[in-house]
Amino acid sequence: MNYLRNMKISSKIRLIIIIGIVALLLVGYIGIANTISLSKQSEEMYNEQLESISILGKIKASNRLIDSLTFQIMTEQSEKMKNQLIQFQNEEVSTNSNHIAALKKTDLLKEEEELLKNI
Repeated sequence: MNYLRNMKISSKIRLIIIIGIVALLLVGYIGIANTISLSKQSEEMYNEQLESISILGKIKASNRLIDSLTFQIMTEQSEKMKNQLIQFQNEEVSTNSNHIAALKKTDLLKEEEELLKNI
């Protein structure tokens, strides 16, 4: 403690500035390291979770379209139009199957895999 009392004021100011610079560099380094870590975790989360959520949205939309087409087929009078709707419905079922296959390829949680088996 006596060492600080015996220092000149200009030396004390320099010491405070040096301590401030070191603290600022340390805080900056920690901030950059945490930002890089957060970026990696966000990318992992995207690859593991958001991609499957996007595919689930496509499956849901496709199921709605298939249901709508089923209703239209039941209510349609013209055989020609029914055949076109059935063809379109079959294409949509194929598309939906492709979405389900893509969903199975993603990294799913155990609970998600169990639910997917029921589809």
